Amino acid sequence: MLSYKAIVLSIFMSTAAMSTNVDRSDASLTLGQVMRSMKRDPTGEGFFHVGDDGVLRTLTANKTVVDYRQLTPAQIAQKLAVYSGDTKTYLENLFEGVDGRDVMDPQSLWTLSPQLMPSENPTLKAVMGTTPAIDSASRLFKRQCNTVDCAADSTCARFGCASCLRPDVVVEGICEDPS
Repeated sequence: MLSYKAIVLSIFMSTAAMSTNVDRSDASLTLGQVMRSMKRDPTGEGFFHVGDDGVLRTLTANKTVVDYRQLTPAQIAQKLAVYSGDTKTYLENLFEGVDGRDVMDPQSLWTLSPQLMPSENPTLKAVMGTTPAIDSASRLFKRQCNTVDCAADSTCARFGCASCLRPDVVVEGICEDPS
């Protein structure tokens, strides 16, 4: 008869094996599909972050990595399309030739180095944290999530949007549409 510890260890090992077999770089998916497939901070205070290494990570409010996906250049370009002006030019230059699938080291995938860490804007966070929630009737009006600046997923949820995506060190994230 197996001991309790042996059973727990067996379950843990099989779960660990399953989690390492997840395809974290499926090139056939759109960026929206990739984002919907990822684990997120259950508190709603986390956000998505695309590092200049081309890796999309979900982070908790204290910037602990919850999940990641290695983006293709086409998936990165999908996100850049919503930006304009100087921000778009900066991001296009930053991500030129970047392929997240080139990042292979597990430590680099699961831990944000200081140069990849998104910066904080206390003013934005304070404003977004106090934005009143809209009622469900207001959500019936046509909205464009990519016009809402955000600091966390909870900000986007107030506007009926799916999540907050913050690229590189650009302080203001942009909400993603739920579709």
